[in-house]
Amino acid sequence: MKKNYIFTLILALLTSLTYSQIVINEVDADQTGTDTEEFIELLWTPNTSLDGYVVVLFNGSDDQSYAAYDLDGRTTDANGLFVLATTAIASGTDIDMGADNKVQNGADAVAVYQGDEADFPVDTPISTTNLIDVLVYGTSDNDDSGLLDGFGVTIQYDENINGNKDTESIQRKSDGTYEVKPPSRRVLSVKDNTIQGFATYPNPVTNNVFTVKSKSSDTKEISIFNVLGKKVLSKSLSGVQSDVDVSSISAGLYILKVKEGTKMATSKLVIK
Repeated sequence: MKKNYIFTLILALLTSLTYSQIVINEVDADQTGTDTEEFIELLWTPNTSLDGYVVVLFNGSDDQSYAAYDLDGRTTDANGLFVLATTAIASGTDIDMGADNKVQNGADAVAVYQGDEADFPVDTPISTTNLIDVLVYGTSDNDDSGLLDGFGVTIQYDENINGNKDTESIQRKSDGTYEVKPPSRRVLSVKDNTIQGFATYPNPVTNNVFTVKSKSSDTKEISIFNVLGKKVLSKSLSGVQSDVDVSSISAGLYILKVKEGTKMATSKLVIK
């Protein structure tokens, strides 16, 4: 229960999300026939290397992995998107997962980790170590408590919620939750109230300092909160790019909120 409370609080704080870490942007697991147009779309900073990350697929029947795709050598596009897809819709820059039935219909999960494909052989148990993002989903399936509890999340998204599982996909909204509507692969929705070009790095923070960057030199007001909602650091930054010293903060998971004029950005921040 404590783990679920923490993740619920994190989701509540992420009210205006931009992406300082990789997120799962869209998943289409079910189509007519043998599912020849399945895809997983990731979103991060544009034109950014994906070295050191891996996409892992988990089977709800035993709550263990059934496939893993190493992202080494891959890069997000000009919109920050990267796609893993079945052969019929994969382009030259995508990971081609194969002809069909590569993304199970549910109840299952898609997860992004820091790591390598070799770290996740088939039947690897669920772990939250080095977990970056996860989506638990199904197609009119009962909630899978093993997946939800294992990943510390509370929502299993239903691709068939509108009764159109063969023609709709699960898509991330700007608040970090998901909705189901017709697929929009490689189409990025940009919100007017988000900070353009926002990025933080490195994340996780490993040497007490991380950088905040955007396309604007406007003053940035930053606040860092612990998972209980207590503010542990606030600071004003100037310029397009500035460093933030977090040596006064203990290692752990935090929420970073940045305000730039009327625009906002919020993300998870891991300090090691």
